[in-house]
Amino acid sequence: MDTHTAELTSLIQTLLKRPIAFHRAFANIAGGAMPGLFLSQAWYWSQRSGADGWFYKTQEEWEEETALTRNEQEQVRKRLITLRLIEEKLRGVPARLYYRLIQGNIERAIAGYPIPLTLEDTLAIEKTTLIKLLYRFYDVEKG
Repeated sequence: MDTHTAELTSLIQTLLKRPIAFHRAFANIAGGAMPGLFLSQAWYWSQRSGADGWFYKTQEEWEEETALTRNEQEQVRKRLITLRLIEEKLRGVPARLYYRLIQGNIERAIAGYPIPLTLEDTLAIEKTTLIKLLYRFYDVEKG
């Protein structure tokens, strides 16, 4: 093996030393590979967090670890929050974005059980339903 090939092999081995785990079950419950990838990496970091489960990660760190762009991260985070699989909180000065998995909901989703809704979730659903009914009624009256 020539020197160039040996250097290239060494470089590639160095680059591949830190793979991240991708759990297919997370993709299944979160609705795709991108949210599954994000949730897999969040699972990894949550296992290394403090007792309260919160961990901090910058947007740049997420991109370095997962290759998800800023827009992809924002879409994924919104989806996972809507599904009630993660929660976020700003802490400190300057403010930093912390994450925590809602482990009970993740376990329920993997097992195929529904995730319980909060009163806030229920009210949001009821508001949306009421608005749709009002539009339908308005169209009938106008029609």
